[in-house]
Amino acid sequence: MLRERQEEVAGVLELVGLTAFADAYPSRLSGGMAQRAALSRAQVNRPEVLLLDRVVVR
Repeated sequence: MLRERQEEVAGVLELVGLTAFADAYPSRLSGGMAQRAALSRAQVNRPEVLLLDRVVVR
């Protein structure tokens, strides 16, 4: 289970281009990177509905 979760997290980080920052402290991320990290965190939890209040551009 843990291995599957780690693989899923790695895949989502790759999707948003943050693989190199997987072990970085949040203070090391730019504003845009922090937003992508937050979106990734939400995606890993597999919500039925994801509410966003700003346009996400990449």
